[in-house]
Amino acid sequence: MSREEAKAGLSAEGEEPEPDEAVPARPLEEPGHDSADAGASNGRNEARFRLTLAARGVAKWIGSDLGLDHGAGAEAAFGTRSSRGFGVRGRATFEYGFGQSFESGALVASVRTTAVRGGVDVTYGFGLSALSLGALAGVDVSRLSPRAEPGSGLFLAADGTSTAPLFRIEARYELHVAAFCAAAGALTDVSLVDTHYDVADAAGARRVATASRVRPGVALTVGVCPVL
Repeated sequence: MSREEAKAGLSAEGEEPEPDEAVPARPLEEPGHDSADAGASNGRNEARFRLTLAARGVAKWIGSDLGLDHGAGAEAAFGTRSSRGFGVRGRATFEYGFGQSFESGALVASVRTTAVRGGVDVTYGFGLSALSLGALAGVDVSRLSPRAEPGSGLFLAADGTSTAPLFRIEARYELHVAAFCAAAGALTDVSLVDTHYDVADAAGARRVATASRVRPGVALTVGVCPVL
């Protein structure tokens, strides 16, 4: 029995014949497109490099004898940030102190400190924001300038410079908008040496001011941070 005769027989019995089964057409693939490669590309953890150049302001508590030190400077950083938000960068800072002073009788002395630090930050970014934790080391270069009141009879030593090694921990919040960035954070400097200032007279040497070894502070930065 032919196919047409079978269809006719089904129609005579009141049943509708089933339509011929359609063969689905295979979609055409775009030239050069590979679905396996696309999946691998979407899952790839691509790193981006960021350069930072910023102006910096800082304030630190040096102890009850010297009080608050504040200054301004600059910082530079370069590092990576993965597509998952984690990153690492190297960072260097320079801070020029505006000066502090202390008195002892007829003696008045000023101290001006320049701080240089370098180290590594670990960062985590989310959206336009980022958190960072840094460990840096460097030196404080301090210049002491003593002065005496007229008629005091004191013999003063010449201005002198001293250098002290320090270690710093700095945590901060960062905001990145296009190629511009700003950050605010807290820091702690730990001096590896004991810094103090003495006066020598006929009665011998006596200490008139001591800098704390642990020096908490805050820092603000504003600058440019293009992604390379």
